[in-house]
Amino acid sequence: MVLAATYGLLVTQDRGQSWFHVCEAAFADPGQQTDPVVALTSDGGLLTSTFNALQRSSTGVCDFARHLGGNPSQAVPDFTVDATGAVIAVLITTANGKTSNQLQESQDDGQTFHALGPPLPDSLRLVATVDVAPSDPNRIYLSGWGPNNAGVLLRSDDRGESYTAKPLATDAENDEVPFIAAVDPTNADALYVRTDLWKFDPDFGLPTASDALLYSNDGGETFSELIRHGGKLFGFALSPDGQELLVGYGDPVEGGGRVVDADALGIYRAQAGTDGFQKVLDGPVSCLTWSPEGVYACTGQAQRGFALGFAAPDDLKANVSATLTPLLSLLDVHGPLDCPACTSGARCGEYWRSTCEAWGRTDCETLATAAGGAAECPAAAGRDASGAGGEGRGGAGGTGGAGEPVTGQGGVPTSSGSATAAGTAPAGASASEHERSGCGCRAAGSAHTSGLAVLALLGLGLATRRRGAALLLAALALAGCGTHDAPAATGDDGEECTGEFDSFEPGMSKLAVPGNITVELAEAAPSPPVVRSDNVWWLQLRDADGAAVSGAQLVASPYMPKHQHGSAEVVVEEQSEGEYQLSPIELIMPGVWEIPLRVTPEGEETSETTFRFCIAER
Repeated sequence: MVLAATYGLLVTQDRGQSWFHVCEAAFADPGQQTDPVVALTSDGGLLTSTFNALQRSSTGVCDFARHLGGNPSQAVPDFTVDATGAVIAVLITTANGKTSNQLQESQDDGQTFHALGPPLPDSLRLVATVDVAPSDPNRIYLSGWGPNNAGVLLRSDDRGESYTAKPLATDAENDEVPFIAAVDPTNADALYVRTDLWKFDPDFGLPTASDALLYSNDGGETFSELIRHGGKLFGFALSPDGQELLVGYGDPVEGGGRVVDADALGIYRAQAGTDGFQKVLDGPVSCLTWSPEGVYACTGQAQRGFALGFAAPDDLKANVSATLTPLLSLLDVHGPLDCPACTSGARCGEYWRSTCEAWGRTDCETLATAAGGAAECPAAAGRDASGAGGEGRGGAGGTGGAGEPVTGQGGVPTSSGSATAAGTAPAGASASEHERSGCGCRAAGSAHTSGLAVLALLGLGLATRRRGAALLLAALALAGCGTHDAPAATGDDGEECTGEFDSFEPGMSKLAVPGNITVELAEAAPSPPVVRSDNVWWLQLRDADGAAVSGAQLVASPYMPKHQHGSAEVVVEEQSEGEYQLSPIELIMPGVWEIPLRVTPEGEETSETTFRFCIAER
């Protein structure tokens, strides 16, 4: 089994008896928003998308290479593996200030990709999720935002050749985001959409959680709301026969003041397609999957003493005091996975101590960096599929990824709609999220992300659909922030701002190297930037001679180094010659934020610089 979350992967080869860590540096660029989507391929490979690129490790989880995206103008927000074994991914490309969304297909387990149909229609502006009906590979659904942040569902009946756009009754004013939770395993017209909503409550004076599950039995023509509670709907699972469903509400433990109804947290059970939910387990839940053998649930390490548990379906009934058998405690993770020298995972020893201590442990040893980081080794992490060295990767930061549990060898269950496969599971690792009051390490509520800080539970050795019957969107209360050190400096709200940072002033500038491009922060709204707001920046780019730099590719990746997470996609548009608008820049909690910028003028090399601000609550 493999679990993916905010700082890498955790892997077990013996159904939870022992767990090992694979750091984010094995598959992710430093400073990027790493919300890994993970899935297995029919040939035993492991795919992961960390938003800017889709990566593949052919054996186990030690050696990843890019196979789609990865340059400054591209992103891969989501992908899925359909019932035929084909990998379907969304590729976002920005050129000359314009953004296009295109489906890509791989028929060789994610090794090569080609365009699937024409570009997606403009009615879907920002893509959140993609899924394919298990019973009909021609039926493709996509969800996301249209103009003015309105929820949109795209449906294709001819495998991406044409689309019908359907509105979703989401709260556009409060940026409610729709994510496809599952398509029924036997009925292509029946699908579930979960929403992510923080709605301002005037009584509390703060944003409050209000996530819902929507259901359609007519291919998205109409939807009904099955359940809505004052928590974050991180867990969703269909029974293997598709007749029942479970939902799990959790607490993202966001910092800076957001309201979750503690009484609403837990697991609810109902017949498929109905609103007759009954609560079967109390307490925060951050992921769910339902296999032929039973139900897996991510829980709070602090509340229950473990982070992943298992229960027989008959034990999860109304008016029954359900118990979970522990499968993972973060206090028992052994250390980094032993990856061969010169693989992308070989460098994870250098990240182990910080990750281990973030879980609140005192038994963390600093491990020597493996040969993978040695000068004589090629750049393994971040290299392209061809094997050529990429820009290199590093850093243990980033938010967690979304995924779905599946079964593999040893009787480990698969997610609904997936076939069980035998075979030896490669070593791997599973990760979790941050869990402590005020930590805020999960970017829940980010308007453009598909389930930040998600937990994916996978059984290695079979093909599976990442989001099918069990969308494990998790705030995964798996302690990740640890206890804060005394801050060196604070914002107005007392949140920490450790280390050096820039003083915000409109007109301030940075020099991007090696091209010596001046990046001027000409204007900001609001000014200075604030948390939980769609900050908009206008940057003016000039070359070494002072001439405006027009037609460049500009990528911004907000990142919070203390808490090791990023935030939502930043859309960049050139407004006039050399002036670029960045919107929204979402800063989800107070503290120090880094805004790395990568500028690639047409036909020239990429230059980089970083703005670093202390963002206070106000």
